[in-house]
Amino acid sequence: MMRCMLADSDVPNVYWDFDIEHAALVNSMITPSISDKTKTIFEAVWDEIPNIDLVPPVGCFCARLMDNSAREDWKLDPKNQSGVFLGFLLTGETSMALKF
Repeated sequence: MMRCMLADSDVPNVYWDFDIEHAALVNSMITPSISDKTKTIFEAVWDEIPNIDLVPPVGCFCARLMDNSAREDWKLDPKNQSGVFLGFLLTGETSMALKF
C-alpha cells in the first residue's frame, strides 16, 4: 500500500516515512480487529467509527492557515500558504505539508 501511495503522490522519496504513517492510519481504519471482528482496529483503539472520507490522499493540494505572528504584514500578506499534503502528525490533529 505504501509503495502505491508513494508512486501515485509524486512526492519526493525522502518523505517515505510520512507515507508509511499515512498507510498505517488508512490500514487501521479498514482492517478488522483480531479480538472483535465487528470493529476495525481504529474503532477498537479510539472507540469511534472511522470516516475514511475525511482522510486526504498523500500528495494532494493543501492550504495551511498561517498565524498572524508568522506573517510580516498581518493585514496585507496572504493568510494561507499552499503546499502538498504529506500526512497527519501523531502528536495531534495537525497535518504536515510540503511548501510549493
